[in-house]
Amino acid sequence: MRRINAAVYLLLLTIAVAAHAAPMQTLKIYHIGVGQGDCTFIIAKKEQSRKAPIVVSALIDVGSGPIVRAGRDPALLWAALLQIMGENSVPTINYLILSHLDEDHMGAAEGLLYVLERPNFKKYAKGMIVVDRGWLDPSTKPTGTIYTGFEGRFGTGKPWRRKKIDVKENLFDGYFDNMKMWCVAANGVSLQPRNGDPTKWNRRVLVPSGSLNENDRCYGFLIEFDGFRYFTAGDMTGYDVDSQHNIELGFSDFLTQCMQRAQPSDGNCHVCCLKVNHHGSINSTNPDFVTATKPRLAVFSSGLQMFSNGRLPQQAVATRLRTNNAACSFFYTYCPTNIADPYDGTVQDNDPLFFTDQLDRWQDIVVSVSRPSANLVANRLYGDDITMKVQACYRDRSTFARTSNLRDLPDVVCSKKHPAP
Repeated sequence: MRRINAAVYLLLLTIAVAAHAAPMQTLKIYHIGVGQGDCTFIIAKKEQSRKAPIVVSALIDVGSGPIVRAGRDPALLWAALLQIMGENSVPTINYLILSHLDEDHMGAAEGLLYVLERPNFKKYAKGMIVVDRGWLDPSTKPTGTIYTGFEGRFGTGKPWRRKKIDVKENLFDGYFDNMKMWCVAANGVSLQPRNGDPTKWNRRVLVPSGSLNENDRCYGFLIEFDGFRYFTAGDMTGYDVDSQHNIELGFSDFLTQCMQRAQPSDGNCHVCCLKVNHHGSINSTNPDFVTATKPRLAVFSSGLQMFSNGRLPQQAVATRLRTNNAACSFFYTYCPTNIADPYDGTVQDNDPLFFTDQLDRWQDIVVSVSRPSANLVANRLYGDDITMKVQACYRDRSTFARTSNLRDLPDVVCSKKHPAP
């Protein structure tokens, strides 16, 4: 038998190892800078050996500030989404979710659906499921032109359909075994473990009958990927004030009861990443919510607009998040011209330089977690650190176009204990 040349053997070994390398699974969360509003694009992907990857995407909220006002074309938002989809090989938007029905969250929805009806773009919305609380509970839906215009985009021949999504539903069901997107709050109702058992849930009504406050009725979603957890909930409020109610109470209790069962008495009940509720309003992110979530990374989606209770976000909210949670890293979708990377946790909401008209750009904040597909990994440990890759890019405030490539920011490592899948 001829002796195989050492170099050839090494090459063959390398090829064999590569052929059996574990496929990767990735969760990417784009917090798109849309000014005063929310727009979050979630992309979940699982590579498969000798098969096309499984890709599921969910667009939560579509903003309005720079998209709808002043007659700007909603195609600007679509151009941004299409660029992100191309970079990540996302074939379609699986879900369009409106967390609630305020203009800064759903104002561009009708226009976006209009754009997606065009022949060149229909394929990107084929089979798309549209979720809004007005369809879940028509008796409390708004009657203004923004919502009625949105409702006019449904009917025969459309590539999308509406679906009533309620608490307990997992939007990733049927796609992934180790990645879930739980609906944990909807239309004033949250989940409550029955007798502390997270496998048996009750509905907990937190909004009085007849309350029409949109912030009370926000959707809330908890995304889990192995031990990683992310929470997003539109303008969910945390106090009984100004016709609003403490809806954060429901999620705080739910998370604490579920996590204490999985991680008894170790004080590590938490979410790794949080999109801060209500743009950092003083009436959200209450101390009990902070104690329950203890995020390692917090994203403020805001345009620093002034409201009756102050500019959003407010310094007091950042201070709350750092209380008993000093390692929390802050990122913002606004970007003052006088500060290149304002991530130190200082909002400076009283500084005249931070008026909205002083901002000439927004920025996207992208948080991603990757690991080998779970079915090939048998050594996930309860105490594993989870590394969150963070990237950012600037957007022109007027054209909404990127003015920089995605740049890497320092990774954020969540070193709290995480349960095995």
